[in-house]
Amino acid sequence: MQIDFFTYTEDVKSVPEFGICDNAGKEKPAYIDYDIQNEREWGAKVQSQDSKDYSFVAIDNNIPISKPNNENKEESRCDAMLYTKKTIAFIELKNKRKTKAGEAAKQLKSTIKVFKENHNIEAFEYKEAYVCNKAHPHINISSNSLCDSFREETGVTLRISRTIKYLD
Repeated sequence: MQIDFFTYTEDVKSVPEFGICDNAGKEKPAYIDYDIQNEREWGAKVQSQDSKDYSFVAIDNNIPISKPNNENKEESRCDAMLYTKKTIAFIELKNKRKTKAGEAAKQLKSTIKVFKENHNIEAFEYKEAYVCNKAHPHINISSNSLCDSFREETGVTLRISRTIKYLD
């Protein structure tokens, strides 16, 4: 079954920054929050510099992605995706202090794999993936091996940061 991620696209308002949240409950998808008063609740803070071409896709609890061998179970996947004409960014939001970046990376890899099966990721000049943790915004990785192996396996640059800087 073909999955068109882009049919789930929402336009993003032209604002200097916004948040991506995943705190509406386990069965609800991630969403955009424009209220700077809620910044502490944002899982990811996006510095968009008033860009007019940001688009958002909630993935988890929104796009049905079945496991290949079991149509009744859903594939593990990341929370959201942002994209512009040049850049695509897959985003996994966490909110626990003890979250391991490797676990989040697996969800990102799974989503990227399904995306590649259904779309040409090479249409984007820049390909990024983010692990964002509001409880521990600066997850410490003992080496760059996770980021290196992620890039080697997916062709996507892994960033571990709660802040997503301007996407070109």
